[in-house]
Amino acid sequence: MSRLDEVYNIAKQQPILPIEIASKIGLDSFMTKAFLDQLVEAGKLKITAEKIGGVSVYFAAGQELVADSKIKKLLGIKSTARTFAAVVPQSPALEQKRAEFKARLEEIEKREDELKKSKAGISKPRAARPRLEIAKAKTEIPKPKIEILAKKEEPKPEEPKEIPKVEEPKQSIEEQVVSAVKKLITGTVNPAIELTLTQLNSAGAEILSKEITKRGKEASIVAKIPSSIGPLQFLVIVQSKKSINKNDLSLAYAAGVEKKLPVLLYSPGKLAKPAQNYLETISGVVKFKQLVG
Repeated sequence: MSRLDEVYNIAKQQPILPIEIASKIGLDSFMTKAFLDQLVEAGKLKITAEKIGGVSVYFAAGQELVADSKIKKLLGIKSTARTFAAVVPQSPALEQKRAEFKARLEEIEKREDELKKSKAGISKPRAARPRLEIAKAKTEIPKPKIEILAKKEEPKPEEPKEIPKVEEPKQSIEEQVVSAVKKLITGTVNPAIELTLTQLNSAGAEILSKEITKRGKEASIVAKIPSSIGPLQFLVIVQSKKSINKNDLSLAYAAGVEKKLPVLLYSPGKLAKPAQNYLETISGVVKFKQLVG
């Protein structure tokens, strides 16, 4: 029996959290959630709209009322070190932070839309392609001059002239303009993105999609990565920053929830201390990997 079937057999019995299944089959909760998300995508399981510590409850069709009851029961439990997930207390300060985060996401989406529109409006300038006129070098072998001397000396042939080298044609003006416009739009790919792709290829990952943003400094990659329990699909986010803060983790978490995929956040920067505690809270969805090399 495969790991995926093993997870499904447990989840279909009753509404359950990823960490509950992980404790039963000896898997990481992050990997267990990846299997559960695959089952949801295949239509075998469903998830609750409400979440416990950023993670939904998974259940089979017909168990909606039981799942709703479990969510309400868990939300009423006081947070302790032994509970499956931390319940975030509601407060005006928390509501304000959520509102600011939502406004920031909307602003980012607006900027991305404006950037896409500006890209669509750029047209390639037409430039007359220069005609390369390569003159054919005419070389004539000089006829040796024969002089009749009293001593009847043999004539000395003249040394052959050097054949001029024809230079290879350089890149046309049109190709130079296209290359310049392309660099202006996309920017130069950052070494962090190249290093991430190299590591994914070395691991035998299959790149399903790739989007480079922020003038080549950030990337969003969907990849199927092999593991000891079979290939798993991940959202790989690359950020070329010196330090990863809590807001960076929040954006990665939101992107993972939107695409319903676990997230691997790659960056050459270090994880800031305030972000370390937050990463533990969302570890069921986001994992951080520091690039070295």
